Order: sequence, then structure tokens, then C-alpha cells
Amino acid sequence: MSARDSRRAFLMGQRTGLSYLDTKLANLGYHCSDNCNPKPECENEGYVDQHCQCVCPDGFYGDQCNLLQGYICIDIFLYLHVNIFLYFLK
Repeated sequence: MSARDSRRAFLMGQRTGLSYLDTKLANLGYHCSDNCNPKPECENEGYVDQHCQCVCPDGFYGDQCNLLQGYICIDIFLYLHVNIFLYFLK
């Protein structure tokens, strides 16, 4: 068996429990977020659960799944700042 979308082949073969996509589909199918007011807007393929909170896929976190794990905004700012400074020193 092969995945229709080869980029998602790693999602196949989950044997220890429900996958992220399984729980997302169940939450959407049972309309778990219908009673949320206001309903949060989840980014990066996140979904709203029955507790009116975003559930994020692996690699993302935050109230709206808008933050990338392993990166801190201040680090990116400092990286850009230093590189721009070095560029103008040349």
C-alpha cells in the first residue's frame, strides 16, 4: 500500500493510538468546536477541540499554532540584525 500523497506517507502505520489527523477528523466530524464563542482561529493545520483551544500538529505550538518549535522570535531578530550589520561592514 502506498500513500496517494507521498509527502504524507510518514503518517501511515500508526499503531500506538490515534494519529493527529485521526483526532482532527473526529473533532471536525462530531462538531466539537460548535459551542465555542469566540472560536479561535488555528493556523498551520491546527484545529479547535472540545475545550475551545487549538490543538497543533507536530512542530507548532501557541494559542493559535502560529509558533514554530525550536525557534524563538528574538533569535530570528538578532540573526537578521547581525547579518545586516555584517553586510554593511563589507
